[in-house]
Amino acid sequence: SDSEKVDYKKLLSNRSVWIVPIIFVVFNIGYYGISTYMPTYLVEGVGADPASANLAVSWQSLVGLPAAIVVGILLDRTQVKNRKYIVGIVMVVLAVCYALAFRMPSVGAATFLMIFTGFIVTFVPVSLYTIGPDIIRKGSYAAIILAIVTFGQNLGMTLGPLFVAYIVDGAGGDWTACAIPMGALALVGGIIAFLIKVQAAGKTEEK
Repeated sequence: SDSEKVDYKKLLSNRSVWIVPIIFVVFNIGYYGISTYMPTYLVEGVGADPASANLAVSWQSLVGLPAAIVVGILLDRTQVKNRKYIVGIVMVVLAVCYALAFRMPSVGAATFLMIFTGFIVTFVPVSLYTIGPDIIRKGSYAAIILAIVTFGQNLGMTLGPLFVAYIVDGAGGDWTACAIPMGALALVGGIIAFLIKVQAAGKTEEK
């Protein structure tokens, strides 16, 4: 029943419980790494003025706000039964975007990338937060699973700027050094998304 006590051995041994926050970590490493340092890259690497560089990056958030509502409605109306496929596909697309981010040749190109990613990134957190409670469909597990997912989200937010700064500094200021690491992390996130298993409604385990 929903009121049963949490079996921590069952919880912690469930692979999917850990896959979801890991995806959130690699997702946010790219997202926050890029949103934090893209203005600096555009100024130093492209020669943009600070105002134009900051405006280009702001489009990611400006698009993301209405996109979150649109994506939520789309997911609700399409009734996708297993949203891990959405996460997996979007993370693979983001792997390309993350790899190209610090290779943008102009402010215009960077603006286009920020608008595009600003929309598609919203599919990931919205989907992950709905997948989490479905891993073990019992009310007693929902809060702690969401706490683990949120931990992954916050860890990624913290590591993102540090990750980019460490790589660029280690590469002697070469921004393109971020391409392979960031793209690879997102690609791994996309691949492991397909390994998530959730419990079907009214069933004990997903077969």
